[in-house]
Amino acid sequence: MFRLMRSLNSGVMGCGVGSEGRNMDWIITAIIAAALFWFFFFRSGNLSFWQLAAKYPDEAYQHFLKDGCWFVGDVPADINKDDVVGPFKLIVPKLGRSIFIYGLANQINKSQDEFIRSKK
Repeated sequence: MFRLMRSLNSGVMGCGVGSEGRNMDWIITAIIAAALFWFFFFRSGNLSFWQLAAKYPDEAYQHFLKDGCWFVGDVPADINKDDVVGPFKLIVPKLGRSIFIYGLANQINKSQDEFIRSKK
């Protein structure tokens, strides 16, 4: 990853000298980091859902247990890992600890929408 960024920076910054070149390197690195953060964060699920889950963690935990498209803790061995998204971390006061949640990528949207509707 760093080699790619370095080669991109050297191609873009080939004529940069001194501190101007370092500032541009920093800007390019920040843009790449922000793009990667956006891609990995927003592709993993519905932001509104996770905000509600954080606001109502005990109820979200019950929702995860009730709906078969979610796995709390570990993914069962008979489930193809390529079909699963996560882990997502949620602090559950009722349990006094945080949990890791995984979901079946092709089924969680419906489950997330149901939880959002239940909170309206």
